[in-house]
Amino acid sequence: MKEQNYSYEWPKGVMDGYVPILLDNFCSWRKCFLGYGGCGSNRPVFGKCEIWKISKILKEIKKVLMENSETRFFLETPNFFDRHKRLTEDAFQFQKFLTVVGRQKFQPYFSVQTTPRDLIYFVNQEEKNCSLIRRAGIQEIWLGVESANRELRDKYFKPAFDNADLEKAMLKLQVAGIAGCYYLIASTDDTHETILETVDFVRKTKPAKICPFDAFHYLGGEHYVDWKNMQTNLAKVANYQAILKSLAEEVNGKV
Repeated sequence: MKEQNYSYEWPKGVMDGYVPILLDNFCSWRKCFLGYGGCGSNRPVFGKCEIWKISKILKEIKKVLMENSETRFFLETPNFFDRHKRLTEDAFQFQKFLTVVGRQKFQPYFSVQTTPRDLIYFVNQEEKNCSLIRRAGIQEIWLGVESANRELRDKYFKPAFDNADLEKAMLKLQVAGIAGCYYLIASTDDTHETILETVDFVRKTKPAKICPFDAFHYLGGEHYVDWKNMQTNLAKVANYQAILKSLAEEVNGKV
């Protein structure tokens, strides 16, 4: 089967103008992560996670920087801080990247995405790790937080994490001069209380930017859409969307 490239089509305004640099196509769950498919998709497995070819990546970055030294890069991989991608028993793939790039004379601007769980694991593991991230030029990290409500995150099949641990990690990022950013969801599974819980968590942890999405969930085995129920959900999600859009304007306007 021919290998397909992973490419994240980020929402308008999130990373417009950033130059994407493909690191690999696969997440450690061995699920294809294409477009908006997500790690939970049932797409075919194309192969094992690739080893990043750091010399090739650096060559591509340097070439772009020679043309424009102010270029911002998005390092494309489903989960940059994936702790299941090990080169050795005690070394992660991303650690080698951070170490090698941190030794370069140039200072790029990198944006990456990862799960809160894996960021927490690395950042809260050792105090020096935030400095290692920043020295490598990673100045922006997007996290799939989705909701401040743990039960909703479980419904979305998000890798588990505690809010208190993410709050601690966010503070460390801020001290190191790294912008922590959130992807959020307004869902048919939400309630007014869970949306306000998310709003309160955003204001408490102070992400640099947020990007809200909408999500509709259907019960397994449904054959016909219950349009009456759908109309109720549309009005509900529209209200939740408006709350998160207003929050996004508040947070992103400070950047």
